[in-house]
Amino acid sequence: MEALLKGHVEELPTTFDKANLEITDQYVEGFNEAMEHVKCLAPELDLTSTDPFNEVFNGEIIKATEEEGNWG
Repeated sequence: MEALLKGHVEELPTTFDKANLEITDQYVEGFNEAMEHVKCLAPELDLTSTDPFNEVFNGEIIKATEEEGNWG
């Protein structure tokens, strides 16, 4: 029983990393889909500065940083 539990505990970091990657992939996929909608609704907009990991701060698009607890 102890060996079984130890095996599960050792797998947790890998399982967590996989789940984190899946969530990030879903987030990026949703962002890209939203950008496609915007391109259809307003094709004249310049979306070159958009990125799923940027933020809007004081009316400007900025790169999020890890220090701020964001995507970085």
